[in-house]
Amino acid sequence: YTFTASVSRSLIANFVQVVQYNIATSAAPALGGSVTGAGIYNSGSNVTLTANPNVGYVFTHWTNGATVVSSNPVYTFPSAASATLVAHFAEGVEILTDVSPPGAGLTTGDGSIPSGTSTTLTATANAGFTFLNWTDGLGNIVSTNASYTFTPTASDTFIANFEAPVVGVHFDF
Repeated sequence: YTFTASVSRSLIANFVQVVQYNIATSAAPALGGSVTGAGIYNSGSNVTLTANPNVGYVFTHWTNGATVVSSNPVYTFPSAASATLVAHFAEGVEILTDVSPPGAGLTTGDGSIPSGTSTTLTATANAGFTFLNWTDGLGNIVSTNASYTFTPTASDTFIANFEAPVVGVHFDF
């Protein structure tokens, strides 16, 4: 604070103690992946931790002690105490979905799937389209049902195939 002294004054400086917390991280199992974001944080500041699975592993959840605190690989929270958070990984696969033709519908059920876990992919047609089938990354038809349940053994991309009805075409024979 800079000022010109013209009269006698008493100035008081006010200070606030900054509390800092140590946020530590680890991965379980250690071969499952890596974690970023550990460090020293001021009280109330946002901490963002990111879990990055290694090939052949999927992220499952974060824990603080015995408490599961998030199932999102990017976890943000306000710093309120020192803590050690653990990113848990499991052997698994990545299942992706796509729609053909683009805009014909929506899919759900894709993501990181722990090994040996069953998953269900669901396709929902947009107005004017009809679901045909699911195909795998090699183009093989794997199901003709809009809900396809299976236990993946490898990472793959599945395509929900739709068709639009043909309108305005008339054939006279």
